[in-house]
Amino acid sequence: MATETLRPDGDVQAGAWTTAPLFSKINDQSDTAFITGVGTTLYGIVTFPTPVAVPANVTDFKIRVRLISSITNPDMVISLAGMGSIPDVLVINHPDPESFVWYEANGAGTPLPENLDSLELTINKLSGGGVVDLSQVELVITYSEVWAQDAEPAGSWAQDAEPAGSWAQD
Repeated sequence: MATETLRPDGDVQAGAWTTAPLFSKINDQSDTAFITGVGTTLYGIVTFPTPVAVPANVTDFKIRVRLISSITNPDMVISLAGMGSIPDVLVINHPDPESFVWYEANGAGTPLPENLDSLELTINKLSGGGVVDLSQVELVITYSEVWAQDAEPAGSWAQDAEPAGSWAQD
């Protein structure tokens, strides 16, 4: 099995998140740069590069986000746009308002569509206010490597034309 990690490569819409461009702050694999959201409903869309994996060979995938919240119950939903039944990342309990924490949703058993063009970041805080800083977003894809074998793989033995009846290694 092979694994591919996709990180945002562009913005479609920044919404109430600050500061645009969003993708450059949530794709750098660090907590030093992040986007900030204050309020009850924030909406932003970032795009991903096209994966190497062929959707038919995908065996599993995860949506991973890393964030910090000033309140312990931010009631956040992070979902892939236009993906139908793909599981959302639900953040209903943030244990430490002083630390960034990883959250993820596993999409095992859910077919991955051909079009992986955007991740929709939606935050709906049902209780309290607070500030959310989002530092990283990843789509981790696990897929089977399917290799086609040549008719005569390297190192096989084939009958040589000269001299008659002799054998030679490729």
